[in-house]
Amino acid sequence: DDAPIVSEHMLDERKMKEKRRARSFVEVKFQGNTISTVAMDGGTPMWRESLSLPFKAPQDDFTPSSLEQVREEV
Repeated sequence: DDAPIVSEHMLDERKMKEKRRARSFVEVKFQGNTISTVAMDGGTPMWRESLSLPFKAPQDDFTPSSLEQVREEV
């Protein structure tokens, strides 16, 4: 039989490595709303997602002078 021999220790070690692996995601918070991407495995994840959050203009005024007053961090 040419099947490789895999010990229980090797399987346990593999499971531990999988548990330690980071799952990365992007989370955006804006004007009290939060949205995030799906979590991805790997050291260099790449998301091909668009995130949309609602925007509330001050006093529902979308003039440039009103929009300049928005001081929200993303």
